[in-house]
Amino acid sequence: AYDAMIAPTQFLRGAYVRNGFSEQHLYLSRFGVDIDRSPKPVRVDSVPLTIGFIGQIAAHKGTSLIVQAARALPAGSTRLIIYGPEDQDREYMRSLREAAGPE
Repeated sequence: AYDAMIAPTQFLRGAYVRNGFSEQHLYLSRFGVDIDRSPKPVRVDSVPLTIGFIGQIAAHKGTSLIVQAARALPAGSTRLIIYGPEDQDREYMRSLREAAGPE
């Protein structure tokens, strides 16, 4: 039994409704991010796959894992872009740069 539900995105709201939850008690929050779910263009094999990380650059966020994963892929097949504060943990940032190798 519930009095209300919150859906963080239109997509999830629609899924709740399709699964029988009452629209009368379902509210959309502005916390989530709705994304375009239409089919994407086919990626050209000759263009490296771009992987992005946006967020806090810290050990508990696993930033080093994505660097390790990108390094494990064939050279030139992937481009990893990391966005976040570089000065939060300078030693950790140094270790990431070292693990990433030359650009």
